Amino acid sequence: MMKQNVKTSTAYKLQTPWLLISLRIAIGWLFFFSGILKANDPIGLSEKMQEILHSWNILWFDSFSIYAALIIICAEVLIGISLILSFHIRLMVTISWILVGFFTLLTGIAKFTGTVDTCGCFGDCIPLSTNQSFIKNCILFVLLGVLFWYRNQFSKTKFKRSITLSLLIIFSSATLFTSWWAMEHLPFLDCSVYKKGTHIEGYRSKSLAQVPAIHETFLMKDLRTGDTTSWDGLTFHHWKISQCTSYEWLNQDETLDSLAAISPSYFSLYSTDMVDFTNIILKDPGYNFLLLIKDVEAASTHDFKTIRDLMITATKNNIGFYIVSSSSEKATNIFLEEQGIQNADILYMSMLTNQQIIRTNPGLIILKSGTILGKWGFNEYPNEIEWKNENAIKVK
Repeated sequence: MMKQNVKTSTAYKLQTPWLLISLRIAIGWLFFFSGILKANDPIGLSEKMQEILHSWNILWFDSFSIYAALIIICAEVLIGISLILSFHIRLMVTISWILVGFFTLLTGIAKFTGTVDTCGCFGDCIPLSTNQSFIKNCILFVLLGVLFWYRNQFSKTKFKRSITLSLLIIFSSATLFTSWWAMEHLPFLDCSVYKKGTHIEGYRSKSLAQVPAIHETFLMKDLRTGDTTSWDGLTFHHWKISQCTSYEWLNQDETLDSLAAISPSYFSLYSTDMVDFTNIILKDPGYNFLLLIKDVEAASTHDFKTIRDLMITATKNNIGFYIVSSSSEKATNIFLEEQGIQNADILYMSMLTNQQIIRTNPGLIILKSGTILGKWGFNEYPNEIEWKNENAIKVK
């Protein structure tokens, strides 16, 4: 019996390292893959972090979110390569376990509070709900716990230290370059729901059902007449979108639905006087440019001369050109005046939808009958419009 037990124990010891090695490599590839997908769209990760933190009333982190996103992206790529090559394996297993534990906590809070729909773990290319992400992180946390428990059984990398360091430097540099390019232009791979070729007429996000507090009463004061009126939830959300300064919210100190002040995350366009332009734009059989500005205080002013010239060209060719802002009416007008843009058609959109459509701030899109035909970041505005025939144009 003793000999049989010794043989069984020996066999177990021979098999265990290979299981651990396979697990280490698989988790390493998962980290590497996750980091590469995030590098394709660092602004998307930054804005997802802001969305999550805003749902918890944490606003001070906004200016640091893009740097945090870049750190997370590089960390995931470097951890992934290190795990695959078994480089500083004990340290990397420990760091990755702590990191996944932190993400598990965040996604757990998001799941049970219901404040966020998606986590952004793999960007827009592989969207995961907070529930799916939480389950994934829990499984990954347990598996990394196994690696942490047996971390002393791993041997050092068989590659020369110089080769390993060279690989880490090359991949980290490539990751940072990819992230920088996506931030200055647009993601190499656009996986958003508003990617080029998308017909957005009637699009509604799944989160819409969670947002409007339709039966809630919002007391509003018309600052022009002094009259007090009651709005339902949806009307209130439209007011939040437009940032209209003609009304004042009177009962904001009362206890309201926690979702009541969240703007709906679907495509809608409103003028300053609350005229709904959504169908006017989306059902227009002609062409319409939309210059999307998220936050005028953080917006790039690069190459606005091209925008001014494009507006003149569009007007001459009977092509619509609209400024679509997610900032206040006053701030938007001041910003446009500083950029030499006057008498522009200005519409307003929710910040969340604006962020989903295009990553750069500002960014330009062109629509025809509700279909996105082109998207440009602030470093690549088109400067020519060429009519291919009476019904089609070429923008370059």
